[in-house]
Amino acid sequence: MEALVSLDMHCHLLPGLDDGARDLDESAAIAEALLGYGITRVVVTPHVHRDLYPNTRASILPVVAATQAELARRGIALQLVAGAEVRLDPESCTPEQWLTIGDSGRHMLVELPPGLPLVSTLEAQLFAIQAAGITPIIAHPERQGVLLKDPGVLARWVLERGMLAQGTLCALAGAASAGTVRALEGFLQQGLIHVLGTDVHHLDRRVRDLTRATARLEALVGAENARLIRLENPLALLEGRAPRRPRPVAPPSLLQRLLATLRLT
Repeated sequence: MEALVSLDMHCHLLPGLDDGARDLDESAAIAEALLGYGITRVVVTPHVHRDLYPNTRASILPVVAATQAELARRGIALQLVAGAEVRLDPESCTPEQWLTIGDSGRHMLVELPPGLPLVSTLEAQLFAIQAAGITPIIAHPERQGVLLKDPGVLARWVLERGMLAQGTLCALAGAASAGTVRALEGFLQQGLIHVLGTDVHHLDRRVRDLTRATARLEALVGAENARLIRLENPLALLEGRAPRRPRPVAPPSLLQRLLATLRLT
């Protein structure tokens, strides 16, 4: 079967590092579930949060290697790509804690703090990352309060500042609140989402019925954009290349929205 994505950009599969997989058995179960959807490569992105999950590049990389070796021992052909989900706050987002995708020094997944932090503070930290030659990828903007309050912030970051954004597959499969789904769909239609990820932590709704996500994505943005988001842009990131921005599309009519809702029920 064709993969939902050529590279799952957001996955908490590494054991014992955060609120994701608890042990190697759970890591293996998640890996097998992803393979069942045709996903053969994932960026493993444990949280980097000084107070809760004080992970660093130096502490994460050996766990990636050990987990990969254990999956291979069990005959599970999932390829792990090193990465992290770095909390964008002054305590957690320091150079020694940064771990870019594939440890290539090019792109890094960042999570905004909860609530409504000052946009100026966030931008100062994001620009510091960019000044180091790293392009930030905003994790699941559809769940970030500051971007829901003012969606124009994400548009400015993407269109004017050259940042990237990652949406969550399960929301397109209906496994999210109505507000989250609407926000993601809006960002997708504005051409502000470059890649998708499962953001899987455990074997829960985030890895169920994901095949519906592909059809929903194509219905929202068209076949060409869907292929770019699902397959081409993730490969570009894996190879250290800059992904392309999807083309904005007109929002669906009321009838189209109704039909899409019926398909998700």
